[in-house]
Amino acid sequence: MGVTNPTLRGMELWAVPTTVVEKGSVVVAASALSSAATLLQQHRQEAVIFIFQHDNSGTRGLILNRPTSLTLGRTLIQSSSGETNLRQLFSENVLYMGGGEIGESVFVLHSRPDLWTDSEEVISGIYLAGGVVPEDLGARLESTGRTMSERSEQFKFYCGQESWGPGELDLEVRDGLWTVASVSPALVAKHCLQLPCPLWLEICLRLGGEPAEAASQAYANLLRAETGGDEG
Repeated sequence: MGVTNPTLRGMELWAVPTTVVEKGSVVVAASALSSAATLLQQHRQEAVIFIFQHDNSGTRGLILNRPTSLTLGRTLIQSSSGETNLRQLFSENVLYMGGGEIGESVFVLHSRPDLWTDSEEVISGIYLAGGVVPEDLGARLESTGRTMSERSEQFKFYCGQESWGPGELDLEVRDGLWTVASVSPALVAKHCLQLPCPLWLEICLRLGGEPAEAASQAYANLLRAETGGDEG
C-alpha cells in the first residue's frame, strides 16, 4: 500500500510549536535523551498523538505512528451496524495501535466525509469516525472507481486510544514529557509505512529548536550503536 493520501497529495508539510493543548493539537513525546522521557510509558516513547478531545471532562487522542503487523482483513473486527463489513471493504488497510485503552470498536481518521458521512471534522480536512459504519459506504466506495489500494490510503484505522483526566496532559506538558504542536493535515494523514524518515523524527525536525536538536542527537546515537561506530 502507498504511503501518501491522494486527497492531501501536494499539500505543504509543516509543523509549528504551540503552547496550549487543544482539540486538533499534536503532542510529541520527549526525546529519549531527556530525563522527562523516563516518565513516559513504554508505548508512548517517541509517540506522536493527535488530540481529538480536550475539554473539562479530559483529553483523548490517537497515536499516529504505531502501525501493527495486521491488516483489517486479518482481524476479527466487524462493523457494529452489521450492514457493512470493514474487513472486506478495507482488507488491505493496516491497523494502527491508537493507544493503550482498547475498546470494542475502531476509530477512523480520514479525509473523505463524502464517503464516510457520519464523521466529525477535527482539523481542516481531517475527520474522525467511529462506531456505526454508514450502510451505504460500500456503494459510495465503489462509485469512486478507485482500486482498493487507492481508497485505502484515504483512511487510517486505529484500535485503542490514549486518555488523560482533566488537566493531566497539561501538567505533563509543563513537566517536559510532551511538546505541543500544530501540524499540517498531510502529516496527520500520513501512513507510517516504509517512511524514509520516522514520523516522530520528521515532526521534531520540522519544529526546529530544541525538539529538532534532541531528536537528531537521539537518532545519531542510535545509528552509531547499530553500526558499532562508538566502539574501539
